[in-house]
Amino acid sequence: RDEEGNLLDVQVAPHFNSSGQARLDFGVFDVWFRATLLPLSLSTFVVTFCDRSGSEFEATNTKVYCMRCPDSTSGATPYSLHRLPEGALKLENHMYSLMFHPTSWLLASVTNKLTGKTWPLQLEFTAYPSAPFRSGAYLFSVDQSAETAPVFSEKDLSDIVIISGPVFASVNLFWRVLGEGGVSTFLHTISLQHTTGPQGEAVKIENLFDFGPPPNMRD
Repeated sequence: RDEEGNLLDVQVAPHFNSSGQARLDFGVFDVWFRATLLPLSLSTFVVTFCDRSGSEFEATNTKVYCMRCPDSTSGATPYSLHRLPEGALKLENHMYSLMFHPTSWLLASVTNKLTGKTWPLQLEFTAYPSAPFRSGAYLFSVDQSAETAPVFSEKDLSDIVIISGPVFASVNLFWRVLGEGGVSTFLHTISLQHTTGPQGEAVKIENLFDFGPPPNMRD
């Protein structure tokens, strides 16, 4: 509840631990809620117990899909677990419809639902070597004789976690690549907010890359 006692839209899901062997951690939970704060202000929010066992709460429960999730629904938890949907995945809010590739699971197109215009996309994550005898300060001094190469492939996809609730919907893709020095990991997240205003009109993309110990990704 906020300072005036109003109930806020809340989304709860098991924490996706991307360190080491990526997995959903059912001992740690992420809680999201949306609130409006005035500039340079402080606000107090109170966490209260809510009995959400009634059928009227099922529509607002968070749905979690993953590669190894069983189909499991319990009135005692504010979320349910599901197997990954078959075929191409679609993520939506009031503004956008996002279509994902059925095998790579990367974003394939964005449709503005208000105008009907669609933009086809082809995402690819590649690496390039910098010029010889240059330090990390010369990231854009590229070795012109070398070719770029993808840093991972579809076979490196280790887990897929989809979270859908009243606050936002997101797709989390996690790749593991075994290199000469150890394991490199790549977490790619795309999310849509279920709200009006600038936040609801944006497609949020986050990348968390860990190249692992050297000499990984040095070629």
